[in-house]
Amino acid sequence: MSEIKSAFERAMERVEKLGQPTEEERGRWKYGPEGQKLAAGYLRGQANLKAALASADEKARPYLKEAMAEVLLANLSLPDNEAAKNRSNLAIDGLREIAGDKRKVDGIMAQLRNIFQHYETQGAQQRQQAYQQVKENFGRMVRQAAQRQYGNAPVPDVDVEGHPQFQQEWHRVLGQINSQYEKVLEEYKEQLAAAV
Repeated sequence: MSEIKSAFERAMERVEKLGQPTEEERGRWKYGPEGQKLAAGYLRGQANLKAALASADEKARPYLKEAMAEVLLANLSLPDNEAAKNRSNLAIDGLREIAGDKRKVDGIMAQLRNIFQHYETQGAQQRQQAYQQVKENFGRMVRQAAQRQYGNAPVPDVDVEGHPQFQQEWHRVLGQINSQYEKVLEEYKEQLAAAV
């Protein structure tokens, strides 16, 4: 019977195996939430990142900056609507404020803005063409299925765009198109994380 351990005893054994946290881990735990909160406030227009870093204890700055960068990078996304575009531009500006190597960050951000502009211009044309192609292909399939079902009788009109299978196919195609841009975006995010 003495071999049976409670869940608490097993959990305490696992905690003991982890060992003591490093100074770096303690710094992240202590200052990370504050940095995340500041970055979220900045995105809402309620915080000044540069001033917050300047007034912070020198020991806290790297942890604050790291947490701020994580939040700002997480808010960089493809500008598929006005809100996403505004949020991404604000995140880019915030990253610029906390950047250590501003010249390197500016170069990466210029490339990032080019990708966003391409997504909004040529990418929009590409998505529109793909949408029309999916719509035509799906419409053709629906008409063929209706002809097989009704024979020579008149085929009822079907709202192709409202059909759930059309929507599913369109989202699959859109995902393929966007994945190309998202792959490049992730590469730039990694570069920014290293430069900030």
